[in-house]
Amino acid sequence: MAQRMRDGQENQQPRDRLVEKYGIPKDGAVTQKERIDILTDIHSSFRKKRALWGVLGIVSVILAYVFISITALVTLTSMIVGVYCFYSFYQAHKTLRYLDRVISELST
Repeated sequence: MAQRMRDGQENQQPRDRLVEKYGIPKDGAVTQKERIDILTDIHSSFRKKRALWGVLGIVSVILAYVFISITALVTLTSMIVGVYCFYSFYQAHKTLRYLDRVISELST
């Protein structure tokens, strides 16, 4: 692990943070116990991240389901209102045509 950290020049910042966090000496020599402690700490860190990403994923799916349901409900309600408005418009149109005919017949 110390060799990888020394060789990882492309990841200079993360390597420096690890060196600072775990107190790895400049020569990179760490004992087996220190290596186990470091890896255990990293393991627990990733376990927490996994739990966080899992919870966020579940919440996202639930929110998507809720918003899809709300969107479907709003769409259905809008369609029902639209059909009712069109039906009322048609009934008013029919009534006006009938009244126009009656007025026309009475005028003649």
